[in-house]
Amino acid sequence: IMQIANIMASYSLGEADILRRAMSKKKLDLLKGEKEKFINNSLNNGFNLEITNKIYDLIIEFASYGFNKSHSVAYSFISYRMAYLKANYPAYFYISVLNNSTMDNDKTRDYLKEIKRYNIKIIKPDINKSMSDYVLYYNSIILPFTKIKGISKIISDKIISVRNDNFSSIYDVFQKLINVGITRNIFELLIDSDAFNSFGYNHQTLYNNLDNLINYGNLTKDLDVNLVLKPEIELSIEYDKDILIKREKELFGLFLTNHPVYDYKIKDSEIVNLVDVNKYFNHNINVIGMIEYIKEITTKNNEKMSFITILDEEGELELILFPKEYSMYNAFKKGDIIKAYGKIERRSDYQMIINKIWRLK
Repeated sequence: IMQIANIMASYSLGEADILRRAMSKKKLDLLKGEKEKFINNSLNNGFNLEITNKIYDLIIEFASYGFNKSHSVAYSFISYRMAYLKANYPAYFYISVLNNSTMDNDKTRDYLKEIKRYNIKIIKPDINKSMSDYVLYYNSIILPFTKIKGISKIISDKIISVRNDNFSSIYDVFQKLINVGITRNIFELLIDSDAFNSFGYNHQTLYNNLDNLINYGNLTKDLDVNLVLKPEIELSIEYDKDILIKREKELFGLFLTNHPVYDYKIKDSEIVNLVDVNKYFNHNINVIGMIEYIKEITTKNNEKMSFITILDEEGELELILFPKEYSMYNAFKKGDIIKAYGKIERRSDYQMIINKIWRLK
């Protein structure tokens, strides 16, 4: 189109680009306004009036679909290639999309959930294997240090810069990291994220020995490391599982190990996974989930009802409590683990019309 305007109507390339932009935005008024200029210039260049009118009418017609068509062809090539990679090399595919979504927590959370369905193992940050991006380790994906809430790329690069091949021990970690300015707060984040698991110490053991390890690291800043006595690590019983799961959610924005509802689901054979509720349309079923969101509204009859969003390992579901049910089951809060019984219906998405709810935790 730009070449036609340039050759037939003596448009400069800048003027032709304005015409092109009007087409891409479907600004028909501007296109019709340009018609007189296009035809007069074309006639002055010796083109036939009938031919000139016909060509400009084709430009107007092309504006209604040409831009979409060119984009759809380009997108279809990209989509096909991505689908091929996802089907045949899923681990490499997800490494790529994760590393291109580092600033989008919602997308990252969705990708990590989806990865589990491909039986690709997700490994929490490891002090000796993690980088600043996601990396593939056999058929597993290792989370980067930067996925830990509170650890920046600057901190991650400092850790990697002094690691060489591997940190040989927990003492080696504290000696080298304190020498590059890593603070107590960062050590706590690394403990909570399981980054030191390869050394065989649990979270509570590391927390209880943290002061001694930091003191050891500080002494090595001024003295030869061989002259500094290594503090003895006193072993402790691990924290309660619920505490560890809560910290995991705070650090990563999702549950990477067993979701809190898992232990309840495996004890009840009647429970339907939330990702599978679409198979039970118009049926009554039992589900278990953790409450993520509660929205209460007042009806036209001045009665209260609520919408409750629950999550399990892979899916989510909205529960609807009409006024009668709301009056019986309105004492729930975010974080509660509940069992719900009701009918699966569908509006824009699948929902459950509640008959009963039980609080499990």
